[in-house]
Amino acid sequence: MNRTALSRVALFLPALLFCIGAAASDSDSLEVDPGALLWKLQIGSDPESEPTFADGVLYYAREEFAPFRLWSHGYCLYAVDLATRQRKWRAQLELKPGSSPQVGEEVTALSDSGGFANVVGTFSGIAVWRNKVGGAANFFAMDAGIVCFAEPDGAVSAFEAERGTAWWSKEVSGGINCVPVIAGSSVYVGTADGGIVALNAQTGDEIWRIELKNRLESAPIVSGGVVYCGFRMLYALDAAKGSEKWRVDLESPASASPAIADGVLYVGVKDGSLLALDAGTGAQKWRLEAADSPLGRPAVADAIVYFGCEDGNLYAVDCKKKEELWRFTTGGQIHAAPVIVDGVVYCSSWDGFIYAIRAGAPRE
Repeated sequence: MNRTALSRVALFLPALLFCIGAAASDSDSLEVDPGALLWKLQIGSDPESEPTFADGVLYYAREEFAPFRLWSHGYCLYAVDLATRQRKWRAQLELKPGSSPQVGEEVTALSDSGGFANVVGTFSGIAVWRNKVGGAANFFAMDAGIVCFAEPDGAVSAFEAERGTAWWSKEVSGGINCVPVIAGSSVYVGTADGGIVALNAQTGDEIWRIELKNRLESAPIVSGGVVYCGFRMLYALDAAKGSEKWRVDLESPASASPAIADGVLYVGVKDGSLLALDAGTGAQKWRLEAADSPLGRPAVADAIVYFGCEDGNLYAVDCKKKEELWRFTTGGQIHAAPVIVDGVVYCSSWDGFIYAIRAGAPRE
């Protein structure tokens, strides 16, 4: 076989092996007990680019190797249909991904190690634009037609998502060490020196700035006109004015951004506890010693809170009874928030697999 033929085989085999691996997965029948594995899909592991789930599709970026890992084909962004576990498209990347994919209605974007924004069509994977937007290290978000980049030195810039047109740039004092959040007409940026800044999403003008003296290591969340943010001390701030509504000492630093559901804020902390707080007042409703290591970002569905942990387990906890329902063990740390769709909870582990697990409470 000549070199050209070998190259064609090498390009074809990864896609073939991907499909074989998906087809050979466990049964996806929802008749299995909650907490049981439905299927798993190997995608490889890259802590700098966690997978993203949106509208029944899994998006992830990884280095693609020829069979037996003899050489690399470079980095690619993939879209996989969760119902069939079949690849919808693959988009070639020029450099190593530097963020998780951000999925919009029309375009999907991620940053790379060279400080470029890579934007492709959400349905096709066809390249739309690629622009230099910052340095190699950056924090990246996309929402409401805006692509926003924040760099550790405090530089924040915004681009029109579908065309890549530069809108504005802004220097934020204090440095940045977490992902910005776009909500409504504002961009919220946590600073490394313990502040939070609200910028106008269209112009970059500063709306308000609050010095919390409490550094932010995870992104704020915005819900119902309130910004929730913090580390050891958790704050609730008026999203429009920045005024403080309440604060509460978590007794251990937050290990990830919180989740909110039905007026309750769920926060995982580094001592392995899960806290449930009244979102309106900050009053503690309950505290559960869930694990011996820091918890990942939680997600809530049907009065059950799901969260991963550095111990490699995915936990399900009854929100009302404040008790563990079940746990599922993977082979690596779990940091990203799980996603619950149609009775299935999906989670990504640093062991390189995506897991589909039956959601819900055990049958009585």
